[in-house]
Amino acid sequence: MKRTSNHVTMKARTTAALLLAALGTLGLGTAHAGCKIEIDVKNDTGHTISVDWRDSKVKIKNGVWKKLGTNSQTIKKDKTKSHSYNATFGCNKQRQYKIYWSGGGEDGWEYFPSTSGFTERQSFKVTAE
Repeated sequence: MKRTSNHVTMKARTTAALLLAALGTLGLGTAHAGCKIEIDVKNDTGHTISVDWRDSKVKIKNGVWKKLGTNSQTIKKDKTKSHSYNATFGCNKQRQYKIYWSGGGEDGWEYFPSTSGFTERQSFKVTAE
């Protein structure tokens, strides 16, 4: 009888392990890994600008816009500064970015890779002009 009891326990463990493996393959029951994204902003406007990361956004394909940060960053003319954030859903997702800047009586959005395109790149540069 004891052998049957161990056999049932082993069978239950094997079934549970197979079920967890299947859920992991489907992406269920596991957390999505983050992904560090690095954004360089070059200022070609001829004056100092501020990049507002609260108004700058990212979205995955078929998703909604999310903020890229909680602060702003000053960039002097002809200079470049970097900003990084941890993206959700891992690195292998198609994303679109819009970076908001203002200064010198001007403001604008710089899209990456374009107003309709998406990218999986983890580091890129946009130019405010």
